[in-house]
Amino acid sequence: MHKLPLGTQAVIFNFMNNTKEQPKQETKSVAPKVPDKFYFERDGKKEEVAFVRWIWAAIYKDDSELKQYDMDGNFHQFKEIKTDELKIFVMLNVATGKRFDIMVTDDIQIFHFYRTCGTIDGKGKRDNKIFVFGYQNKKTKQAAYHYILPNDTLLITNKDTSLEDFGVFPT
Repeated sequence: MHKLPLGTQAVIFNFMNNTKEQPKQETKSVAPKVPDKFYFERDGKKEEVAFVRWIWAAIYKDDSELKQYDMDGNFHQFKEIKTDELKIFVMLNVATGKRFDIMVTDDIQIFHFYRTCGTIDGKGKRDNKIFVFGYQNKKTKQAAYHYILPNDTLLITNKDTSLEDFGVFPT
């Protein structure tokens, strides 16, 4: 597991100047080079895995991280997350930097899965991946389902629901 920050840029301020001007702001990339390909090992064989636009990351109580796609080119499955050590579950759009965080407490169980759906765009059906994540209270079974739709809108419901009312149709 890497201890790299989930952010992709750090802001460095230059306070060397003692004038009344605003501090000069420079942006420096701290993100390592992303591998061209990612692999998952199954039964001793490496399988190439396609990169998706929303990825998950797990931040543990000791601040270490497990990312779905790591910088060594490895793909990790959701079941690899040590849920009893989890502090924050993150969904991250690598292209935009947009992220959704769930603060994890001992009384909830997180989940993550995909749905393949089509949307009506005036030109017919097309395939789209819906990213579903959330949590369920272990005692009450109350849940929060978060759906990231094809246009990156976040829809939150208290149960697994049909998305047809929102213009998203199963394929």
